[in-house]
Amino acid sequence: MAAGAWLALGCAGPPDTVAAQPRVLELSGDLEAHDPSVIESNGVFYLFGTGPGLATKTSSDLRVWRAGPDVFSALPSWIANLVPGATNLWSPAVRFFGGLYHLYYAASTFGSDRSCIGHATRTSLGDDQTWTDRGPVLCSNTTTTTVDEFNAIDPELLVTNDGIPWLVFGSFGSGIQLSQLSNDGTKVTGMLIPLAARPKDGGALQAPVLIEHGGYDYLFTSFDLDRAHRLTVGRAATPQGPYLDRSGNPLSNGGGTLILAGDTRFLGPGSNAVVSSGGRDFNVYHAYDADNADLATLRIAELVWDVQGWPISGGP
Repeated sequence: MAAGAWLALGCAGPPDTVAAQPRVLELSGDLEAHDPSVIESNGVFYLFGTGPGLATKTSSDLRVWRAGPDVFSALPSWIANLVPGATNLWSPAVRFFGGLYHLYYAASTFGSDRSCIGHATRTSLGDDQTWTDRGPVLCSNTTTTTVDEFNAIDPELLVTNDGIPWLVFGSFGSGIQLSQLSNDGTKVTGMLIPLAARPKDGGALQAPVLIEHGGYDYLFTSFDLDRAHRLTVGRAATPQGPYLDRSGNPLSNGGGTLILAGDTRFLGPGSNAVVSSGGRDFNVYHAYDADNADLATLRIAELVWDVQGWPISGGP
């Protein structure tokens, strides 16, 4: 795309031009959002977020957003048995592989590690077709005899260039975990591999995102909670790690290079996702708008890469 076209979109310009630092896109429409995940299909961007039945929005340009119907009109029936008390579905992640759109989400209650990661599919977006729930992919501590150190929440998915789906998830406690999925995405098939934790300070670590770029795998995580959210990153040569930050500190021992923090208006940016369109990368996240009663608000920033291959976000 020509540099003038990028500037018309409110972007700094293509990566090979000398231009301003990456910027935040100017958004309008329905912008209330929490834990956003975005995918593009046939020129339309589809957003999924935390909510009673998983909230949705659509946009034709990443800038003007319209609210859509929830994914589910009622919680899938299996949740009441495995995660009693759950009323909202959290942190969706959407990907396309194997000829289907796959939507992963978490069912849990605040402060509990009795949790499940659910899975739904459909063959296309933008029509009257509905999502078909496939049930739980992975659960933690759902029986009185289960003692799992991990917490099955905050799912994200990496489908590698060779077509292998990997589930990355977790929060607090033992931190961020990784497991290979079956080719159809319905179940974990391998051992859990620990990727990141905060054993030194015991602080919150959540909302992992794993992407491939330039020969590395990058693991984004959100440190701390709510209005103290900040986004960090590390990278590795393979999805299984080990992940190091820019200074060489392991993410398994609290490392992480800061790439996004709040300002006086937009507090606690986090729960990041990355969407690519037209050869460009964008950082999609929520932040709390101090000028609008701290409403959890959608933010989208350009995401560029420096000469050493580290991401730079235009946020907050």
